[in-house]
Amino acid sequence: MNAFVRWWEVTRREFGAWFRRPANWALIAVLAFVALGMASGGVRIPSGGSGTGGEWPFITSVYTQSMIQGTVMLATAAWFLSISCGMVVIRDLELQVTELFHSTRLTPREYAWGKFCGVVGGFAVAWFVFLIVLVLFAQVVGDLTGSRLIGPFSPWNYLFPTLLFGVPQILLFGGVAFFLGTWTRRPIIVFVFPMAATLVTLTFLTEWSPSWLAPEVTRRLMLIDPSGYRWLNETFLAVDRGVDFYNTQPLRPDVGFVISRAVLALLGLGAVAGAVRSYARRMLAGGRESRLLRGLRSRETPAAATESAPVVAADAGPAPSSTRAATRTTLADLGMTTRPLGFRRAAGVVARGEIRDLVARPGMYLFDSRLLTTPGGMAGGQLNALTLFLCFLLLFYTVESLHGERSSRLHEIFGAIPVDTGAVLLGKTLGNSVMAGFILLVTLVADAAFLLYERFIGGSPVGFDLFP
Repeated sequence: MNAFVRWWEVTRREFGAWFRRPANWALIAVLAFVALGMASGGVRIPSGGSGTGGEWPFITSVYTQSMIQGTVMLATAAWFLSISCGMVVIRDLELQVTELFHSTRLTPREYAWGKFCGVVGGFAVAWFVFLIVLVLFAQVVGDLTGSRLIGPFSPWNYLFPTLLFGVPQILLFGGVAFFLGTWTRRPIIVFVFPMAATLVTLTFLTEWSPSWLAPEVTRRLMLIDPSGYRWLNETFLAVDRGVDFYNTQPLRPDVGFVISRAVLALLGLGAVAGAVRSYARRMLAGGRESRLLRGLRSRETPAAATESAPVVAADAGPAPSSTRAATRTTLADLGMTTRPLGFRRAAGVVARGEIRDLVARPGMYLFDSRLLTTPGGMAGGQLNALTLFLCFLLLFYTVESLHGERSSRLHEIFGAIPVDTGAVLLGKTLGNSVMAGFILLVTLVADAAFLLYERFIGGSPVGFDLFP
């Protein structure tokens, strides 16, 4: 088997495994239902007016399809694809199958690129299903019902938005998530990335447009927006160009936007290359277990080193009597005893360990602090965001904490300790709950600081009130 055949074998097997995971079938179903809703005219460019007898732009035009596909790709690639790419190497490490892979002639480069290409290939099939359903319901069913929103069939109207808006997002989100998962080997980092990317894109890159914003800054935001929606909106949709323009004219991107799409795609491929180098370097270094053993050996005490000396020099002559006495010492002579912890103490120990681990995690500091001018307004404005994000964080952290010992290969030792399972689960739950309470407390302090600043510096008559 040559290098290409080995890479293809990994790609083929990962591609097949992609379709055996229920979450990916849920993705295909979601995309099919989204395509059905889009084909019925749920999303349209607001040009003209049907209420006054005017015509609407076709939902099959390249402009409408660009708006649809750029947004749908952001929602799916930033979540489903990112998590699949980020977890693919972590999953193999948890299953302890990488040792089997690398006992063959398979190289780390062939393995990593094959895994990435297999996941991306599975997502590409899901996106192809989305396009097929969209075409069938828009062109076939729409023509049968005589909808005025359906224009002539042109495959380019569907494929061009995928190439211009979809492929760069696939490579960017998939490649960066693959790098984060391979480099950190921490599932929570993989889950935080799509959340942060989606929030930044939707709240800053696409929507943030104050009146004082300079045109050159707006242009930069257009180019770095991975969804491409801001460029499409600012260039073609914000100013109504007329129904005939959207229905008949091709979409011609400017050179700067094309370069920005190429740069995003290259960043994603560069991230995969970085993941390959990181994975290969760890394989050559022996991985985490070898580093742990080297650390333990370097911490040996002088007494431990002299204890092993008589074994090496056994043929040199009779050992001293003290040495012979030391070799007859058993574990029972050490007088070590253990006393199982009670339920409450065990739960407290587990909770403290979870809290110490949570404080060092980046997701702890991802919280929304929407600053309004009154306590009630701030509480109401933060309610939905805090509820949504805290539920996401609790979901991710709780699942990871329950599998933390297995991912670090300490679950056999952890499961052998004389601690009740209920105490372990309660401690992990309490630790994650403290994380949620900490985020709420930080948000409260930020709100209070803003209100007090407005009260004493800005002259606002509204003070801080704890009740809302």
